[in-house]
Amino acid sequence: MKKLIFFLSIAVLLINTGCKKYLYEGPINSTYGSKFWTTPQAAEQAAMGMYGLFRNAINRRVPASSNGTSHFVYGDLAAGTFLASPSGDIQYYNYIRSNGQRGPFYFNNIPYAFDSKGTGLGDWSAYYQVIAQADLIIKNVNNIPAGLFNTPSKQQYIAEALFMRAYAYYYMTRVWGDPVYVTTTFDDVDYGNLPDLPRSKSADVLDSCMRDLRVAVNAFGYANGTTTASVRVNKGSVQALMAEIFAWNHQYDSCHQYCQQVINNGGYSLEPMSSYTRIWAGQQSKESIFEIAMTNNTNDPNFTNQNSWAEAQSGIFGTFTKKPYANASYTKTSCWLVPPKSSTTNSFFMANVFDTVPVTNKHDYRLDTAGKMNILVSDVGGSDPDVPNGYRLLKYMTFRFKDSTTSGLVNPYFNNDIVMLRLSDMYLLDAEALTNLGDLAGARAQLAFTETRANITSYNTPNTQLDMLVEILKERGREFIGEGSWFYDLIRMETNNSKNLNPQWLEKAGYPTARVNLQGYLWPLVLSILQENNPSLTQTYYWTTTN
Repeated sequence: MKKLIFFLSIAVLLINTGCKKYLYEGPINSTYGSKFWTTPQAAEQAAMGMYGLFRNAINRRVPASSNGTSHFVYGDLAAGTFLASPSGDIQYYNYIRSNGQRGPFYFNNIPYAFDSKGTGLGDWSAYYQVIAQADLIIKNVNNIPAGLFNTPSKQQYIAEALFMRAYAYYYMTRVWGDPVYVTTTFDDVDYGNLPDLPRSKSADVLDSCMRDLRVAVNAFGYANGTTTASVRVNKGSVQALMAEIFAWNHQYDSCHQYCQQVINNGGYSLEPMSSYTRIWAGQQSKESIFEIAMTNNTNDPNFTNQNSWAEAQSGIFGTFTKKPYANASYTKTSCWLVPPKSSTTNSFFMANVFDTVPVTNKHDYRLDTAGKMNILVSDVGGSDPDVPNGYRLLKYMTFRFKDSTTSGLVNPYFNNDIVMLRLSDMYLLDAEALTNLGDLAGARAQLAFTETRANITSYNTPNTQLDMLVEILKERGREFIGEGSWFYDLIRMETNNSKNLNPQWLEKAGYPTARVNLQGYLWPLVLSILQENNPSLTQTYYWTTTN
């Protein structure tokens, strides 16, 4: 969509203007004064800035020299799925360990404070930038005459802001637990006189988010198979986020209801395995419900010259890729790998998720054993000696070239989007909800959609509710590996205290039960920075009980 040319330029403008406050570090400056909010073009520009700020939040590289972005660190590396390279990510390699053994994320005092400037893994300021921008849109678009709008409508711009604000809070809740809930839109005059706010209970914050989403959902229609609609909010993406939040809260009746709405009415369809990587190729797949636009755009400063497209070249999707598998012109020599079962480091994922030969003797197409559409392939590059013959992720292998006229197609860069919500997630969330509601037959039917696509029926035949939940958890690991989400699946199922249906997979990933009981899977905050502007801010509880 041509409108997306505003993404990075507006986001950069917003991030670098205004008075810096680490909690309320929002896009507040004269550009957003009363003279700005007069036309639909202002609403569009502000909306693009909001999406760009969310892109910036999830794509932070911490530290800047690392392969890993925060989105993949929080959702994948913390689960023990990947092992960072000692040559490319020495900080993660050294500190992602428990009791001296490499593997599960130990959240040592170094990784979450990599960046002394306050942009480290323990800093949530980037998400409050998104919230501040959403608040400005909600407040000011209301003052623009409705008659000036065509498509999107005035109500849709406000609904987009409600959705993105809810998503930012939901994201923070999964990473840090209780956020600070901001109920006031702060303008220029408020800076220097901001209130000192404590953290709010995450359950109350998510209830507020759900109220916003119930308003937002009525402003949209469904995408109805339009793949380019996945980079803007629509009815399906709102309902999918509602299903996610209901699942997180273990409200399975409502989760099932909204999964069904998306599945039956959204116009989405599963991508065939023969074209599986189209899901991440950028607005090309009917499976994608909501994605963050990151593909090549000649008006995006990230692509204007060879020295300013590091993100596209290797910085984000390069987390999982190195030569020789990427491209002959691609020179990166290290990446994150999934240790094999025989590894002396951490073989948790391969030993427990891709664990046995399928009962039907079929091969999972997501592995390299069948020689088909493989997204997890054996690595034989030898440049990561601590992960011999590990597995490399191939989901993000859509390439373009900066110079396609030169012999050999030089200067390759990744050309993918980050997919946040997709139809397979709805099928598997629905299977989880139905299992908790006691409908194992219904759960099997939903589970079958993604497993059949991957050429398997099930690695194990689940006969009880707990067995079914374990199989769903494994399938989510196989399906969503490298998408920044599986650690939250481990947490969500671990915290389901009803009917003894806790599979205890955080323990399998290396987190001791005593730590889990204290919510030690949540990240600490960098209080030395964040408390400067908010003295009432308290540390995540587990980190007050340990060194």
